[in-house]
Amino acid sequence: PVKSALDYYRPDGLISGHAYALLEAREVQLVPEGRLRLVALKNPHGDWRAEGGAWSCTWTGDWGHESPLWRKHPEVPRQLERAG
Repeated sequence: PVKSALDYYRPDGLISGHAYALLEAREVQLVPEGRLRLVALKNPHGDWRAEGGAWSCTWTGDWGHESPLWRKHPEVPRQLERAG
């Protein structure tokens, strides 16, 4: 069967087979868990939902924009700002 464009949109917000630009990779310390590695990616095609579409191209998993982990670990954004 022929796939439509929507077949490539994953529930986590990424698009299968799509190329992303790596903006930066950082390592921070979680208290008490230890080291955490984060990457910032850019979708060069933008967010389809922001343009009136039904699907978002924004990461919805751990450490995404709306993730509760940012509030649970306030030391992470502080470290990212300090190193930034």
